[in-house]
Amino acid sequence: MIVLSLFLSISAGLFGWVFKGEAEIFSIYVVVIFFLFLPRIFYSDKQVRKVVSPRWIKELDYYAAFIILLNVPGTLYLYEINVQYDRLTHLSCAFLAFIIFTLLWLPTVKKLNFKKLLVFCFFMCILGLFLWEGVEYITDGFFGTKAFFDIGQDIVTDTTEDIFFGFFGLAFGFIYLSHNSSKVLCVLK
Repeated sequence: MIVLSLFLSISAGLFGWVFKGEAEIFSIYVVVIFFLFLPRIFYSDKQVRKVVSPRWIKELDYYAAFIILLNVPGTLYLYEINVQYDRLTHLSCAFLAFIIFTLLWLPTVKKLNFKKLLVFCFFMCILGLFLWEGVEYITDGFFGTKAFFDIGQDIVTDTTEDIFFGFFGLAFGFIYLSHNSSKVLCVLK
C-alpha cells in the first residue's frame, strides 16, 4: 500500500506543479510523503514495538492509502468541475484521519482507557482540522490561487463547509471507534 500511496502522491504533486502551475500542491504532497513514513520512524523505537505488533504499520498504511486515493482525483480534476467532491473528501478523510490519529496514539497510552483516548483524539483532530483549514485559507490568499477550494465557491464558504464536513467526519469516526474498538485495538500486543 505504501508504494501505491507514494506513487500517487508524487504523481499528483508533480501533475499539479507542472501542468497546473500550482507548486503549493506539490509541497502538500511532499508533506504527505513525510507522514507516510512517520509510523515507521515511531516503530523503530523499542518501546513502541513492545506495545504494538507489525500489523500497526499495515493498518496505518491502509487508512493513509484511502485518504490519498480520495484526494488525488480531486487534485487532478474533480475540484475544478464543482461536483461537490470537496464535501465528500472532507467527510471521509476526516473519518479516516481520526482512525489514523487514534492508531498513532495507541502506543503512548500506559493503561489503556479507550474512551478517554477517543475523546482526546477527537479534540486533537478538531484542532488539527481548524489548523489545516487555516493553512489552506492562508495559502490560497497569499499565493492568489484556488488550489484548496472549489471553483464555484468563494474561499470563506469553502473553508466553512470544509470545517463543517470535516467535523462530521470526525464525529462519525468517534462513533465508529466507540462501537468498534476492536478495529484498532487488534494492533496491540
